[in-house]
Amino acid sequence: MITASIFVLASVAARENTQASTLEEALETIEWPAPPECVEQRSKHFWWVDTCAFKRRRDSVAALDADAGEALSPGIYSVSTGYTGLDIALDRDGWVGYKESADAGVALGVEGRYAVRDGRLIVNLDDTDRPPNTPAQQAFVIVRWDDRVALVPEGSMAFIVNELNTRFDSFTASFMWNDTALQRPRDRGRPPCGLPVVEGEWRRRMHAVPVAATIVAARPDVAAATKYSPEDANLHHYRIDIDAGSDAGLFEGMFLDDLGATSPHVWLRAIVDRVDAKKASAKLNVVRKKTTVSLDDVPIGAGIRLYSGPRWQPRACAAPASAGDGAGHLPAKP
Repeated sequence: MITASIFVLASVAARENTQASTLEEALETIEWPAPPECVEQRSKHFWWVDTCAFKRRRDSVAALDADAGEALSPGIYSVSTGYTGLDIALDRDGWVGYKESADAGVALGVEGRYAVRDGRLIVNLDDTDRPPNTPAQQAFVIVRWDDRVALVPEGSMAFIVNELNTRFDSFTASFMWNDTALQRPRDRGRPPCGLPVVEGEWRRRMHAVPVAATIVAARPDVAAATKYSPEDANLHHYRIDIDAGSDAGLFEGMFLDDLGATSPHVWLRAIVDRVDAKKASAKLNVVRKKTTVSLDDVPIGAGIRLYSGPRWQPRACAAPASAGDGAGHLPAKP
């Protein structure tokens, strides 16, 4: 009797194990349905999928880009940081497709209208389906460089200009360009040659020939030292007044360096924060490069020369290419 019971229990256990194994194998072989390429009407179930109308329009714009010849032409302009991405589709009639994406697999396309004014691309997005953190109107500065054009978010132009002014070389230009500016796919990865061209106020802020300024007064910045690190022996903070202003091309947020002239063992970086026509003031950071050097022995005062950067040394073009006037098929007014 005991033997028979053991046999029954063993059979039941074996059958349960077999059923469990079969279920696991069945789960492993389940093929999850692929998400739809598009949806006719967006719903809460497909909020991350483009509407079919948006996708069809964007696909047609992407096809236009292959034959584009104008400097600022219809097509797709995109940028990606590796974590987030943005692309803008421009059609000939003023339609714009705005598509945000993230490495989490979330993407959303929004339609709108655009216009070109004063060297800027003005994008107005429809309220329908627009994410709450995405502004309805956005501006991009049009930068022409060699035979290509790029769209730089207006809020990033100071960064672009400072990078160009203070460290202009092919590597720096390519690195910051590819991480900041929206470009057409065929232009991405090609290092620019020649000099960049912009319109409006930014033209005066890009200095192929460095702007020079002189410190007329300097004093320790007690507030900055207290805020950041009052005991840091590698960094000293100053407030300075300088003898050049907006007439010379200075702007709030501009970087000025001494190019190593003060001492080979320290690095000076001034950040302009107030500008008048003929004068300006700035925060000055003095950083030592060697721990054997005392910053107390480095005098900071009137007479020190600061520069917007070294003279530009652009990569030479094999053959000059005309950037065009940027008009092309794009509408000048909405």
